[in-house]
Amino acid sequence: MLTHWVTAQECVGMSCFPKHEVSIRRNLEKLAANHPELRRKRTGSKVLEFHISVLPAAARVELLLKSEQIETSQGYFEIARPTLEAHDYDREALWSKWDKASDSQRRLAEKWLPAVQTADEMLQPLLVRLSCYLSTGRLKVNA
Repeated sequence: MLTHWVTAQECVGMSCFPKHEVSIRRNLEKLAANHPELRRKRTGSKVLEFHISVLPAAARVELLLKSEQIETSQGYFEIARPTLEAHDYDREALWSKWDKASDSQRRLAEKWLPAVQTADEMLQPLLVRLSCYLSTGRLKVNA
């Protein structure tokens, strides 16, 4: 699980940073220069660590994917592993059911809307659709 605080060493090998730890640390210090609260010494160590929010977006995504997480406007989510039972929903059939739905059924659908919107945000080329829906299923919205 990602702690949301990273060191320069943990950023070695990332595509958006230089190759050497010293250069990475300099970059991180520049990124956190105007935000001292996003930089601290790691407990029990002399090593500096930086909050994940100072990282460029590409670096954040890379770190989160390594720890099998994704960041959305709704917060951080663990990426669920897809199962073999993939479901392909027919758009026309869904709209047909919406048109036939009662008011109480539509209210229930609106209750699910934040979970569906979060899943939609997660649908990036790097992620499998089913994995996204399984991850947002952890929002535990019950009928």
